[in-house]
Amino acid sequence: MRTLFLLLSLSLFLPGCSVFNVAGEDCTLSITNGTSATLWFLYVRSSDDAEWGDDVLEDARLEDAETHTVTLSPGDYDVQAEWPSPGSETFTILAAATCVDGDDLGLTLSLTDQD
Repeated sequence: MRTLFLLLSLSLFLPGCSVFNVAGEDCTLSITNGTSATLWFLYVRSSDDAEWGDDVLEDARLEDAETHTVTLSPGDYDVQAEWPSPGSETFTILAAATCVDGDDLGLTLSLTDQD
């Protein structure tokens, strides 16, 4: 398994909220696939959890440029996306996001060419 540790574009839309306030209303996290590959699995967990839990895509796939949205309670989260390569390897992207009191968060997963 090849793991790519990339936190790529995380954009926060903060409607008058303090970054340090993590109590309050649920947030939405919109995860956009910018990898040019089809994502087969997408996991979101609290940063305090050791296990990933269920695939939030369920039986669906996330095509390039498509977005999947999840609702989260305030707190810190890890995101993991996986897809198979044409060979036998599985590629993985790991990212992080923080939900703050009712915010709408946008996370774009993409790959960069490392020369």
